[in-house]
Amino acid sequence: MRTVAFGGTAAAMVLVTLMSSNQALADPITVPAPEATPVSDVQRARESIDYLMATYQVSQDEALRRLRLQERADDLVDAVRASVGEELLDFRIDQKDGGKFVFLTSKPDIASRALASVGGGSADAEVVRSKHSAAELEAARSAVAKRLSDKPAVEVWTDPATETIRVRYSGTDRRTASQVRTSAGRVAGDDDVVVAVDTSGPPPRGEQKFCDSPLSCGQGAAGGMRMHIRRDDGTWGSCTAGFNVRGSNGWVYLLTAGHCVEGKHKKKRQYAYHAGLPLVWEKARDGFDEHDPTAPTDSRYFKNDPGGNFLDYALLPYQTDGMNWSSYWSNGRTAHNHVVSQCVNPFADGCVGGNFGITDVVRDWESVPVGAVLCATGTGTGVLYPENVGYTHGTRCGIVQNKTMNDYSNEGGGRGIKVDICGRPGDSGGPLFSQLRGRAYGILSGGPPESGPCRTNGPPEYGVYSLVTDALADLKERTDITFNIITTVNG
Repeated sequence: MRTVAFGGTAAAMVLVTLMSSNQALADPITVPAPEATPVSDVQRARESIDYLMATYQVSQDEALRRLRLQERADDLVDAVRASVGEELLDFRIDQKDGGKFVFLTSKPDIASRALASVGGGSADAEVVRSKHSAAELEAARSAVAKRLSDKPAVEVWTDPATETIRVRYSGTDRRTASQVRTSAGRVAGDDDVVVAVDTSGPPPRGEQKFCDSPLSCGQGAAGGMRMHIRRDDGTWGSCTAGFNVRGSNGWVYLLTAGHCVEGKHKKKRQYAYHAGLPLVWEKARDGFDEHDPTAPTDSRYFKNDPGGNFLDYALLPYQTDGMNWSSYWSNGRTAHNHVVSQCVNPFADGCVGGNFGITDVVRDWESVPVGAVLCATGTGTGVLYPENVGYTHGTRCGIVQNKTMNDYSNEGGGRGIKVDICGRPGDSGGPLFSQLRGRAYGILSGGPPESGPCRTNGPPEYGVYSLVTDALADLKERTDITFNIITTVNG
């Protein structure tokens, strides 16, 4: 990291203006330094390796082997899927038992031959025969859904990993809950597929990880990049930037969480700043002047839907008032494909915080392996924000626990990516990525309410992430513009 002085009349004028309103927003800019010479895989994936070593008591060499295997996921999964089609019920990396890929299918012999054809030996992958075929599971799910079609607040879905039909009643009426349990039954279909019913009621309320005061979010740039957001009702909020994005229209944007700019404070366009200088803003509706703060917001560029498909995103163009702030923040200061990787403990052995080049993007939701080790950067902090006291912002790594979160508490039927990485207010929108390959996966939406330092006892904390490819595909459908995460230095 390096600190640079401001230059240029426009920058100085903006800085002076903001200093008069809030000194905390006017600290010197801290920007990432360009990547230097290539580093080894051990250096590049230091936090991921440390996570595997500490969590599963494996050696550094074994941790690195697992991370390298993880990066072969597309080739291995493609080979199996091409050979068995829909009969590939589930695939995951089993970190607890050897760090292998485990494939669940009703056609294990065919799958094994397919893996062997692409170099997937017994040290890398295990094929497990399923009890049921994909058709049997779908028939059972359909039968249960039909039996419950007249019941309110009921979800029915297939859990392929356990070959179970799951039912959740999220209402509070005891009589209806009893009827749901009776109607769902314990087995379904001609092949007696197990049915699991949850009638515990509405899920606990989740929390989106933004914060409502610029002071509570600390000073300067850290993590993915701290964004102070000026609300139009006079308040401030803070989130973390995710990834730089370029559109087929030539514009450059920052991708972050939708709830960072859409919520109870929202009346008109939101402006975001970093270290007291203009950063990004919400796009004005077509036909209106981008420089007019009263122009209506183009609602096609954000969505705050943290449930089901988990489309919680905002695509924000760089501000152009007074100067092109995209050039100011990027050209000559950092590569266009960087995210910041900041050590949670700067004195830890082997800590190599700094910049991290994103060079790849996850292909689609189906390609996300449960059990993969991913990392996330957040900029939330406890300075003058009581609920966050004791929390250290920065980069943490964890395991993909599942990829079917339907909200911040319940899995099944959705596309939210659950990763056991703790987060706090101010972390929302931060990037989720793999270190070894530099692959972009998601942006933080939220998680269960937590406070203080990350817990070290009990079940691990987690966050739920929106998949970047889902967000960009939805944006293309809404705008007819193709958007791509920048994956090259000058992209």
